[in-house]
Amino acid sequence: MSEIKSLKEQLSSTFEMKDLGAARRILGMDIIRDREKGILRLSQSEYLKKVIRNFRMEEAKIAHTPIGAHFKLATVHDISECVDTEVTPYCSAVGSIMQWWARDQIWRMGLV
Repeated sequence: MSEIKSLKEQLSSTFEMKDLGAARRILGMDIIRDREKGILRLSQSEYLKKVIRNFRMEEAKIAHTPIGAHFKLATVHDISECVDTEVTPYCSAVGSIMQWWARDQIWRMGLV
């Protein structure tokens, strides 16, 4: 801890700084700590909630896993089954979720 305090003092002598305490959020991820148990977790749930809100998909069905290989997509037979892409731009929504998923996988593999 003394090393951190010393570093903060060095930086504050050169730069204008304000100590805001322990970080609670970084790069859009929430930092969850349990010092007693020695646990540090990063959560992107708020980012995903924001993506879901932005694309008006709050009422979408939840799936905890990607679509299985056995799942076969069917052709739309009736116009009522179509999705209005002006209201829900799926390409952007899927892109946002894929970006989150890629960051999550890179972090899990320890490539960061």
